[in-house]
Formats: sequence, structure tokens, C-alpha cells
Amino acid sequence: MTELEELKNHIEALEKRVEASDKKIALLEETLSTLGKFKASKEMGEYIERQQNAIRMADMLSSFSDETIDMTVQKASVANIQKQQESINEQIAAAIKKSKTNVAQNDGSSLKYLKYQTDGNEIVITGCTAFDPVDIVIPNLIDGKHVTKIKHGAFHNCKIKTVTFPQHMELIERYAFQNCSNLKSVYNLSCDIGEEAFSQCRNLSDLNFGTGVINIGSNAFSECNQINDINFNEGIIDIGPYAFSNCELLENITFGDCVINIGDFAFSDCPQIKKVDLAKTNINILNSSCFNNTSLHYISFPRSLRVIKDNALMNTQLMTLVIPDYIESVDELFTDSKNVAFLGMDTSIIEQHFVLVSKYVYPKLHKSVIYCLPGSKAQKYCQKWNITCRPLSEFPTE
Repeated sequence: MTELEELKNHIEALEKRVEASDKKIALLEETLSTLGKFKASKEMGEYIERQQNAIRMADMLSSFSDETIDMTVQKASVANIQKQQESINEQIAAAIKKSKTNVAQNDGSSLKYLKYQTDGNEIVITGCTAFDPVDIVIPNLIDGKHVTKIKHGAFHNCKIKTVTFPQHMELIERYAFQNCSNLKSVYNLSCDIGEEAFSQCRNLSDLNFGTGVINIGSNAFSECNQINDINFNEGIIDIGPYAFSNCELLENITFGDCVINIGDFAFSDCPQIKKVDLAKTNINILNSSCFNNTSLHYISFPRSLRVIKDNALMNTQLMTLVIPDYIESVDELFTDSKNVAFLGMDTSIIEQHFVLVSKYVYPKLHKSVIYCLPGSKAQKYCQKWNITCRPLSEFPTE
């Protein structure tokens, strides 16, 4: 190689290093901007919550007073702040998605570790041959055919560190990545996920859902103890039973408007969950034990909700709970909150389960104080079972 060629190669290498440095600086600047947006979104959320509590209190007082408390200005302010917060949250989600995509890029050379088979015009990944911790990128095409499926148990007990999925993936079958103890990051997860597909991946902390996920199978991510944040804004419809149960560090969950089902025990035994906002979802039933045994102290319901099943909100830190008038029925074991307000006349309390106290049998809600309207079904239930019942206007808002 001549001196001129050596100099040329040296210059090209320097140019690549400069280009890489520029990209890192741009990413750092974007990260700092996103952190600022996180703080702004949190402050907006706290403001909205305070104002909504004040509006609820005013509405209740107005219903028992000759004078109406005008909260028009406050309601308009809340609506305006909510729009601003939604815009900021969309920017945050876009920034996170972009950063994950940047991290996940490589040349797709993981093919040497993969076992696969042809299924018609598609490719199914059937196994992994890597002995040491490696980063896996599932290629989009093998032999000119789209990779569409990960077979059941294909990566079971493997030592892989990260996995990136292609855009045409359709299904990850049951147990596919179960007990991958080294797995920390999953990128572009954009397909249906089978039962226990990632269960017991106890170091999995970075979970990036794409737009193609429709169903998350039962126990799919149970016992993934390092997951802290989950975003269901990208089109997920069905979250299966026990899907995220026993995730010890799971705290922040964002539910989108595509979610129509949250299965039994889906988020049970997740001790860090403190706040759940279901307002954007389209669920009709809050299923049995779905948030049982959490640290939940706040929950919001969607207008679509009609039924709350047994133990859905049991063993939480909910001191007060408001049941909107559009909810048709609750199971008498649905909560152990100290104070429960029923805003409607026709919300039924379904008598199914009882506990023995001395020689008498009482419904579980005997531990709660029920606040309701005179003549309502909730009041009649309380009278039948000798449960403490107070006027709705006395409900504590703090």
C-alpha cells in the first residue's frame, strides 16, 4: 500500500469517527430534551389530578345544594393542560422509540447462531446455537423468504443478551424465550406473543413494543423482575391472564385506546404499581384479581367499563374509591378500600362471596364505608347487610 493510499484510509477513518461523534452529540442533546419533557409531563399530571379532585367535589356538593358551583373555568383549564400533556407524551414516546431503534441497528449477522426451517413461503426460527452471551438480530429475510415465526421453546434457557425482531414477524410461540437469564433488552416486538414466551427472564429491563402486537398470551412476561416501564400505546388489544404478574419492579404502565381486555391476575403481585390510568382504554370488564396485591393508591376508569369482578382491586393501598354511574355491577369482593363512593342509582353489588365473622356471615364490604345516593341499589345492599352507609356528599376527597 502506498503512502497516499494509507493517508486516504486514515482520512476516511477520521471522517467516520467525526460522523459517529456528531451522532452521539445529537443523541445526547435529544436525550436531555426528553428528560425535560418527562418532568413537564409529571407536573402537568399532578396539576390535572388536583383540579379533577376539586371538580368532582364541586359536582357532588352541587347535587345536594340549591346553588351550583361553577367550575367551567377549571374544567376548561384541565382540558387544555390534558391536550398539552398528551402532545408532550407523544413526543416522549417518539423519542424513546427512535433511541431504541438506533441502539438496535447492526448488520443482521446473527444468522450464524440461528436454526430455522422453511414453512411454505415463510421461515420459522427453531433454535439458537450460541453458547456465550450474544446480541441476536433476527433477519427480515432468509433465502429470500420473510421470517414470520419463532417456534415454541426455540431460545429456551439461551444466554442471549438482546434480541431484535424483524418487521414481518407474526408470532412468538409459547416458551420461546423462557428463562433467558441474560436477556436484558427486546427491540421491535411487533407480533402476537404466546403464553410464557418471556416468562422468568429475570434480567429483562428494556421492553420495546412495536405496532403489530395484538395479543399478549398468559404469563408472557411473568416474573420479569427488572421491567419498570411498559407502554401499551402501539395497538395492543388483549393482555392475557397473569401476563405481567410477579414483576417486582414494574411501576409505570401506559394504556392506549386499543386495549379492550386485561386478563385475570394480569398485573397481580406487582408491589411497585401505585397508579393506573385506564381512561383511554376500551375495556368493558375489570377482570378478577387483575391489580390484586399491588401498592395501587389511584386508579381511573374508562367510560366503556361496565363490570368490576372479584378481587380486581383487593390488597391494594386504595383508601378511597369512586365508582362512576356508568358501571353496572361490582362483585362484593372487588375491593377492600376504606371508603367507597357509588355515584349512580343502579350500580349493583353482586352477592357471591362471604366471610365468617363470629357466628354470622357477612359480605366482605362490611369493612368499608359506603357513600351513595338515597334509594340507590348500593344503599339497599348496605341496609340488607348492616354495612355502614353515608350520604354521597360526605365522601372524603382527600
